[in-house]
Amino acid sequence: LNKVAEGIRGELGFAADQVPFIASQVPLTRPTQNETIKKIATVVPNSDWISSEGTDTIDKLHFDAQSQRLLGIRYAVKVLDKVYQKTTD
Repeated sequence: LNKVAEGIRGELGFAADQVPFIASQVPLTRPTQNETIKKIATVVPNSDWISSEGTDTIDKLHFDAQSQRLLGIRYAVKVLDKVYQKTTD
């Protein structure tokens, strides 16, 4: 995952301290992966995660439309905090 983050940042021409890497948990049907995602900051510099709590899937693997919108809001809240130091509910 760190190589992915480094690759994206490198292609964009930014260092890790300039652009946070934010990962989403996967559907709740995969609890082991979600616990690993919570630890992303120990592996990827300037990173964080968002929860998939309260989401649903269409097939136990892919989020439904309402859940995708919820995750989008969570990404926005996280970016506002990490990039702009703005906290919001």
